[in-house]
Amino acid sequence: MRFSILSVLVVMSCAGMARMALAGPQRAWAHTSGLIHLEPNGPTGSSDNALDRLKIQELMARWGIAYDEGRGEVIKSLFTDDARFQVTLRGNAPIVSVTGREQIISNVTGAMNQQGDQRRHAITNTVIQDLTRTRATLIAYAIVVVPDDQPTVNSTVVYSADVEKDAAGVWRFKKLVIGMDAYVGTVPTQDQTSSGSHH
Repeated sequence: MRFSILSVLVVMSCAGMARMALAGPQRAWAHTSGLIHLEPNGPTGSSDNALDRLKIQELMARWGIAYDEGRGEVIKSLFTDDARFQVTLRGNAPIVSVTGREQIISNVTGAMNQQGDQRRHAITNTVIQDLTRTRATLIAYAIVVVPDDQPTVNSTVVYSADVEKDAAGVWRFKKLVIGMDAYVGTVPTQDQTSSGSHH
């Protein structure tokens, strides 16, 4: 079978339009939207502490495991009393925004109950910045998998967080923002926080 150059160009054009219609998030949206600010590599400050870095990484890991295992009491322990919690899609206006530990745990447990399925958070690329003796900022990635008979990726996520260390030496989230590249299913609005999309 022979194809003319024109027919090949038409096919290529249609394929390009299809790719445009299915376009994903804009490259570097997390940075351009202000969700994250990755600083250049450089020397650490005088207050930098390797143990604090490990504890902050564990804080992030505990979020993922506690969510997967439905451990509301563990999630509650991860936040300060006045913490802020937000969920956004590709840096747009937050679709969930709540303040206070009690409001956060109510929102997150509602999401877990609505989802009902088993999820697994693979949290990677954790970067800790601006570390002092009691405060730091955090950036991390996550791939959230639903391990059904045929495991599927539910979402890919960028985390941005402010963390604080209390008088007992425990690091907690002062602010946690979940920025989703994409989400499989219906993304809820602020009025549907109990139906959840949290990762």
